[in-house]
Amino acid sequence: MLANSLPAQSTYFVQIILASTFLLQSLELLRVYPLGVALLRRFFGPQLTANERRRTWWWLNSLEDPPDFWHAETFAQIILYFMVFFVYAVIAPFTSFVVLLCFTILESGYRYQLIHNYPRAFDTGGKLWYYFIQFILASMVIAQLTLIGLMALKQSTYASPVLIPLLVVTCCKSCLL
Repeated sequence: MLANSLPAQSTYFVQIILASTFLLQSLELLRVYPLGVALLRRFFGPQLTANERRRTWWWLNSLEDPPDFWHAETFAQIILYFMVFFVYAVIAPFTSFVVLLCFTILESGYRYQLIHNYPRAFDTGGKLWYYFIQFILASMVIAQLTLIGLMALKQSTYASPVLIPLLVVTCCKSCLL
């Protein structure tokens, strides 16, 4: 029963990915949160000089002093996309096309936002990618275990043992990084 229901769940994850991509990316590009915070800042913050109007007051940022990019929330969403992609790429190939569409939309939107709207003060020069790759490798291991379990449940005599070396290589690669 699990072997038949797991591929059927791909439509559920496709809907989650599409909804979150279009909703969150449209809110990001329209800058709803920074505009709302700037509006609150304009009404409640000090306005005596131009320097005071530009500066952050408590947690209220003006548009001239944008908030930092929220790496954790963004990467959590992207890791979910990768996890769904790794699990369902072989089981339900249509999921791969949906994830490609979502990554294309996210890449263009976040590229624009990172170049034009967010400050570069907290740019680490790529140190964050090391940890991101660790999460991706862990997602690959989980996806491969899921695939091996699915093949075992479908009583495939050759597929499960053949996938074990792939799991070993992935685990060794993740230990080396």
